[in-house]
Amino acid sequence: MKVFGSGLAASPAMEVHGFKAMGDNSNGYLLISDAKDGRKVYIDAAIAGKFASWLARSGYKGSMVMSRLAQLRATAGGLKSYNNTGNAFEHMDIIENLQIGYKIIQPSADNRRGGVYITRIDFAEHAGGDVTPGLYHVDYKTDEEVWGLDKKEQFQIRRTNMAVNGLCEDAEVAARDIMPGMVNGAYKDISGSQGIKDEGFGLFYNPRPLYSAGQQWKTPQQKQVSFEVTANKLGNLILASQKEGRDTQWVIHGDGCHLFRKTLLRLQGQVLDKHTVFFAAPKGNFQTLLPLVRGAGLKLHKDVFKYHPHDWSQPLNRVNPRISKEIKAFGSDYKEVAGVVSLNMQRSSTTAIAALMSSATGGFTLGLGGLSAGAGGVGMAVKARALRNMLANHANDSTLNPHMHPFKSIDEMDMHVRSENGAGLSSFLKLAGSLRREYAR
Repeated sequence: MKVFGSGLAASPAMEVHGFKAMGDNSNGYLLISDAKDGRKVYIDAAIAGKFASWLARSGYKGSMVMSRLAQLRATAGGLKSYNNTGNAFEHMDIIENLQIGYKIIQPSADNRRGGVYITRIDFAEHAGGDVTPGLYHVDYKTDEEVWGLDKKEQFQIRRTNMAVNGLCEDAEVAARDIMPGMVNGAYKDISGSQGIKDEGFGLFYNPRPLYSAGQQWKTPQQKQVSFEVTANKLGNLILASQKEGRDTQWVIHGDGCHLFRKTLLRLQGQVLDKHTVFFAAPKGNFQTLLPLVRGAGLKLHKDVFKYHPHDWSQPLNRVNPRISKEIKAFGSDYKEVAGVVSLNMQRSSTTAIAALMSSATGGFTLGLGGLSAGAGGVGMAVKARALRNMLANHANDSTLNPHMHPFKSIDEMDMHVRSENGAGLSSFLKLAGSLRREYAR
């Protein structure tokens, strides 16, 4: 999606900002920087015209953008750039309120001109964040009645309750909107809701890739610390806390299970019985994660795991009967919960096929299939809300996605969506916008 449209470069606007569009349009790109050092920077002629018009209207911000574009000759593809995980040549920088997509081409023997080729300019939907993977404190601000993230990284576990996030927009959203409800839902019967607020909790931030223009992008935060290094950091924290004899309670959410699995594999042979773990809407193959938990001597939360009824982001974990057997293997204390899990999975199997199809097609089949499965005598408004929630499994928006609220009932989720986005059509429009931002090409 090239939001700046088409047309040849309007060089006067670029000249205002100290640049001149030079050269012919024979290869479809115009040179916008004639700096003698570093790489040449080109822009697709199909977007250059509208981009130049935007520059002319943007004043100081336009000057900043053009200055940063010039710097691409030296900074393109660096630590502060996003990298396309499916194409090593494609990169993206967020400059002011714009996403600048480009390719880095090396010179070749057939006279291909090397340089930085700007291929698309979109308005930024994700600003990312400046928090790298690691441990941070989250505290409840009583005067404002909100949770807040302390961005100073911690190197020792000093909170009873700990969390590893899954899907989230950034660390602040995870700390403020997503993980507090899960920590409270899992451990309020042990620590008390007020006790959790009084002490706060620790968040081991697990950044997700950015999805933009239909592609997955590795973020600058992820580039600074690799997945393996992140798993080592988490493992070192867990092991140090174990050696201190500190009792710690964990909530592992969604994609955080991938990181937790890697961590447990690295800690094999260690006894981690001072740690209790609960899984909130786990992603990945949960059946194979449970034996790693058992092998490390981790204490398993009495309820093990929980999904929102409309969360079909990981269909197999909702219906796999072997999960119940793995839970039962933790001992007699888990016989009853294993039985409940088995019954829930049998009930969920009526929508399993539709959910599997949804996982591959982006959610629409699940919504329709799930509604038809439970249509008998249910009002259209209720069915519409169920459809919305199921489609929202693919939205990175905590005001819409039930995957981020496993402890909410269906009615509580409906009220949450309504309070944040409005009722009826309004919430559907918000969902459509969220999905477009996440996956649109």
